[in-house]
Amino acid sequence: MMNLSKLPEEKATGQTRRSGQRGFTLIELLVVIAIIAVLAGLLLPVLGKTKERAKRIECASNLRQVTMASLMYADNDSGGAFLPQIDNNDNDYNPFVPSYIDNLEVFTCPSTRNRIRPDVRESDPVTGKSGLADLMHLAGGRKSDFGLSYQPYGWMAWRTPAYTEVKVNGATVRVPLVRKTNTTVSNYRHYWDAFDLKGTQAGPSRIWLFSDYNMSGQNHYPDAEDNHGDAGSNVGFADGHVEWVNRENFIFSYEMSQDDNRTGIGFDY
Repeated sequence: MMNLSKLPEEKATGQTRRSGQRGFTLIELLVVIAIIAVLAGLLLPVLGKTKERAKRIECASNLRQVTMASLMYADNDSGGAFLPQIDNNDNDYNPFVPSYIDNLEVFTCPSTRNRIRPDVRESDPVTGKSGLADLMHLAGGRKSDFGLSYQPYGWMAWRTPAYTEVKVNGATVRVPLVRKTNTTVSNYRHYWDAFDLKGTQAGPSRIWLFSDYNMSGQNHYPDAEDNHGDAGSNVGFADGHVEWVNRENFIFSYEMSQDDNRTGIGFDY
């Protein structure tokens, strides 16, 4: 039979035990906060790299659209040229819009602040071309506001005996480079022997048409201010594919495409 006289005592004892439980001390709380801070410090760089990797993939998608536009442009060009450049310093993408690309955001990398203004136009006094100003100029790095994120490579074979004659404002101009066309990218053989490439036929799958902008200018080499920093660059090739070229393989891939007699970061002028 249950002894009812002991119930109040047991209840009281139970209450006493619960009241004896304690919370975190200040030191324990500080230790927990310190552990959380350390974990956050370890995770934030990983999350940052994951975010940048996603932007790199989106950038590659943009670059593929630009590359495919150039292939369609070549099919319609009388000389089969991939880009409408009159020389190696001409960066005009206006002929691609809107016939081949109707979304201006395609011309800018999501890892940059670059953008194209749809209402700012200009005319080039040298070429006579007119169009959107920001489709005529490279933005100049990831922190720049206006201009193109992608560098065109419509010419190759710098400093070789080869040349191409082009029309500029009705006059014939001799450009000391080989223009990249359906024919030249398929048949061209290396003049220089850098990386033992003399006589090599690179072909469309190894000849560049576009890359992420290279802040180093003539050096054409990844550095901190480029679209994706100094890790490497997305590159669009003449067969239509886009691939990531890392820093270690950048110069060889560039030389395979361009035949500039280059084996180092800079150029031997």
